[in-house]
Amino acid sequence: RLLDALSNRVLLDGRRGLFHPDNFSFGDSVYLSEIYATAHAVPGVASAQVVTFQRQGTNDPTFLAAAQLPIGRLEIARLENSLNFPEHGVLRLALSGGK
Repeated sequence: RLLDALSNRVLLDGRRGLFHPDNFSFGDSVYLSEIYATAHAVPGVASAQVVTFQRQGTNDPTFLAAAQLPIGRLEIARLENSLNFPEHGVLRLALSGGK
C-alpha cells in the first residue's frame, strides 16, 4: 500500500499516487513533508524516515537537509520507480515489522 500511495498511478479507489503526473507542473518542487504525510496516511505505517532525497545521479545531502528538492522552471518532477527505466526515478523502501 505504501508503494501505491507513493506511485505515479491512479489507485484502485480512484485517488492518484503522490507522484502521479497530474500532481506536478513545471517548476513544482518536491517537499519531504508531502512524502511523510502520504506515508503516514497509509494504514499500518507507524513511522517513516527518509534517509536519501536527491536528484538521480547526484550524491548531495543538502536536499534532505532542506527537505525540498527544487525543480527547474522547465522541469516536471518524475518518479516512475520502474526497473526498466531507472532514469525515470527510483524509490527504495526498507520496511521493518512493528510490535
